[in-house]
Amino acid sequence: MKVSRIKLEPEIKVVMLEMLVNNFFGGQVSEKELRNRFVPALEMLIDYMISDTVAPITLVLCRMVTGRNAILKQKKADFDELTDIALSGRAEGLGLWKQFKSDATDEELRSKHPRISGRGHGGHDLVRELGDIASGARTRCPGANP
Repeated sequence: MKVSRIKLEPEIKVVMLEMLVNNFFGGQVSEKELRNRFVPALEMLIDYMISDTVAPITLVLCRMVTGRNAILKQKKADFDELTDIALSGRAEGLGLWKQFKSDATDEELRSKHPRISGRGHGGHDLVRELGDIASGARTRCPGANP
């Protein structure tokens, strides 16, 4: 008997992020791009946030020596692009945006923490939830009905 094994966690992350970005936010991202670009970017940013909280100075020096700062900068840019995709359907009321009632601008909904987004805008921090949902740390978005 031949047995095949697959890791479920990476598959679940892609499915959850696809449901969130494409269905909830009404964006258009291919499964391949989610799998190969955006999920790894979110995983690295989550790891970075955790590590940076525990040993910030040591990790800054380590990233400078290893060149990981450049990789981290690219992952932040990927996150910003994913944020753009998620917010792109808001004006047209795509996905569940039509149920989202807020006077906040798109810029105010972006991640407010500079560790996550290179843009560092202030605001409601709704889109940061992408990372929490992709990592399994959160099961629903703020503003969604319980």
